Amino acid sequence: MKLNIKHAISGASIAMLVLAACNNEYMPESEGGQSTEIRLTSGIEVMSRTYTPKQDEQIASGENVYIWADEAEASADASYFNAWELTADGNGGFDAVADADKKYFPDSGNGIDLYAVHGNFSPAIVKNVTDFPTSAIIHTVETDQTTEGNYEKSNLLYASQQGIERTKSAIPVEFYHMLSKVQIAIRPGAGLTLSDLEGATVSVLNTKTKVQFTPSKVADLSETAVRGSMVSTSGVENEISVPAISVDYVEGDFTSADNYGEAIIAPQTLAASTRFIKVTLVGRNPLYYMLNAQKTFESGKRYIYHITVNLTELDVESSIEGWGTGTNNAGEATMD
Repeated sequence: MKLNIKHAISGASIAMLVLAACNNEYMPESEGGQSTEIRLTSGIEVMSRTYTPKQDEQIASGENVYIWADEAEASADASYFNAWELTADGNGGFDAVADADKKYFPDSGNGIDLYAVHGNFSPAIVKNVTDFPTSAIIHTVETDQTTEGNYEKSNLLYASQQGIERTKSAIPVEFYHMLSKVQIAIRPGAGLTLSDLEGATVSVLNTKTKVQFTPSKVADLSETAVRGSMVSTSGVENEISVPAISVDYVEGDFTSADNYGEAIIAPQTLAASTRFIKVTLVGRNPLYYMLNAQKTFESGKRYIYHITVNLTELDVESSIEGWGTGTNNAGEATMD
């Protein structure tokens, strides 16, 4: 995916970037009466971590972001432009903007309020046409996230920034992760070696993948509960495939797990005893991890699962960090 985002994440928790690309700026009469181009940069709020992140600090190269603006200090909801489309360059900026697509600060001298979104929307947002959504729009989480493209497409990001004054400098826009992240690493346990994990498949089970997103122009996005109030799930539960990332058991722990199989899931609550993670080794029956208590996955948080794969069961240690903060919770799963 191609996005550059900033969000309260990894310890999240959660936590999804600063926009950088187009800069417009109004020049007052005393400076020649020229219009001022709006330029943006992008990034995500980063918390300490040791894992290799995907699209946590920057929007992936090639990903599109859509931006709306109101004229500040004008009448309420004075729309200035709709669905400005920018393409992330993967480094916190945006690709060059054609002259015809550049945006400028109002000639009135007023500043602007900006609202930006990245997601997998249906119906699709139409460049320069689609109005700012005042009711829920549908974002879809992909069920095959073994490829970076589908993982990045599944990530829903949002930014809201008010009172931006005219400037020639690039404006940093802070994005927030609106959904949740699951990270999984596996290692061989009793009776198995690392080679036994070759060809394994890993899935996240029983989560809904349709997200109803209702953005707010004035909400405090730094608050987990506020972000959560903007998203809800619908539809049926699905199975989400993630990369199988294994760790050498010889180390005795998961200290070498600097990379994980990762999945974006919608914030939602799952009941106790729900089958949540499935691990299948080549030639063997699937092993399941079942939640030992009701579990709520929150906006802007990441949920880490360290799984020891034994011949007949999974030993699971879980924690919440990164995209947000949280507590530890251990569980066990047996073969079905």
